Amino acid sequence: MLTDQIAGLYDSKAREFYIADWMAPEDQKPVMAHELTHALDDQYYHIDTWEKAARPNDDAESAREAVLEGSALAAMFDYTLAPEKMSVRNFGDIASLIDQQALDEAEKDPVMVKAPQFIKDDLLFPYVAGAGFTQQFLKATNGWADFHKVFENPPVSTQQILHPEMYFAGIRPPPLELPKVKPILPHGWKELDQNVMGEYGLKEVLKQFLGADSAARLSPEWAADRYSISESQDKQQTLLIFLVRLQHNENAKTFFARYNALLRKKYPAHTAVREQPFLMEWQTSTGAVGLECHEEECLAVEGADGAFFDRLVTALGWPATPAAPAAEPPVGTIAQFLPSLRGRELN
Repeated sequence: MLTDQIAGLYDSKAREFYIADWMAPEDQKPVMAHELTHALDDQYYHIDTWEKAARPNDDAESAREAVLEGSALAAMFDYTLAPEKMSVRNFGDIASLIDQQALDEAEKDPVMVKAPQFIKDDLLFPYVAGAGFTQQFLKATNGWADFHKVFENPPVSTQQILHPEMYFAGIRPPPLELPKVKPILPHGWKELDQNVMGEYGLKEVLKQFLGADSAARLSPEWAADRYSISESQDKQQTLLIFLVRLQHNENAKTFFARYNALLRKKYPAHTAVREQPFLMEWQTSTGAVGLECHEEECLAVEGADGAFFDRLVTALGWPATPAAPAAEPPVGTIAQFLPSLRGRELN
């Protein structure tokens, strides 16, 4: 799919760029403007080193990739708009235009049509969201003459890319750490990775199970997150831990309801172990599934067992929740946020 989509390529190691020779010469020129923008960025900022400087935070690295691809795409638009004496600064919503053009082209491409939605979205995100961020920066400043400031003070999250006003205001995700996972893992389990999903990543997860509209409404409430993936010794089971902080306590209540609905879709065959206000635990064929919210934070655990879920909650310093028999949520608690919970999709 990636090969199918390539029109040009800048090789930062060789410092060379390539243009697809199957394109007509008039179509090659805008692509050349895009790749030459990468070359100029590399000349001044060494883009490989600059992008990798965000590691080990995957979300921050995605934000920097959006700067690189979005600014190159905006420069390409400036090149094509120049004969009309227009520029990205005085153009309409460039991100929506690019997104619609990409959707139209994707429908004509059998390789793209077959690709999973997340793969398609992940391919387009740095271009679409990055171009939108670049346009807003150019409009709010003296234009390209000020764009060096983005390289000198890069966005630290995909949230800042999606909401440029947060970048201008200097609103950064607060530090959020999981407890040390290794000491509380079941015997023989091994942690494989721990990182940050970000607002964009959360939006994609919600979109897959709850739809684009619900994802677009809930994901902006993201403030910070941390996830961990572990594997059993026989490599037959996985454990996903996801800790997310929302903007406010009330957002956490809404998040609990929506993420509960998400998990019900993901694990339709489950047995309830505990269902209390802002706490649920189920048993599934792949292990225990738990979700709990405390103040402005929510914790989701998929895999391992219920004892691990309780150990993790304790390690977070959250108050212990007494065990209770599985039951329907009582009126006036979780039912406020999950009307007609079973068999219904929440939008």
